[in-house]
Formats: sequence, structure tokens, C-alpha cells
Amino acid sequence: MANEKLRYSDQELEEFRAIIDEKLKVAKQTYHDCMAQLNHSDKLTRNAIGRETGARVRLPDAPLNRMDR
Repeated sequence: MANEKLRYSDQELEEFRAIIDEKLKVAKQTYHDCMAQLNHSDKLTRNAIGRETGARVRLPDAPLNRMDR
């Protein structure tokens, strides 16, 4: 009897599949969010380095002095 293998029912396997699919979906979204955050952080870091070295950095098209209205 020690060689007997436990077999999950088809219903149990479907439940496991649904749980795994949901966890995979969440993990993929978390991965994409983290990568987007890292890519955005990388752009900010390059801009900061450019300012420190005196390199030209493009600023947003917004007036620097609000008094000129």
C-alpha cells in the first residue's frame, strides 16, 4: 500500500488551475508595474545626472514665472 499514489479529482484539478491562473495574472501585472516604474525611474536618474554634469535637459513646456500673465 505504500506505493499507492493519491489522484486528485478533475474538480480539484480545475480548482487548482483557477487558483494558479489567478496568481499568474496578478504576478504578471505586478511585474509589468514594476518594470514600468523602473523604466520611469531610469529616465529620472538620467535627467538628474544630466543636470549635475551641465548637460542640456529639456524642461516641460510650462512658464517658469507665473507673474507674466
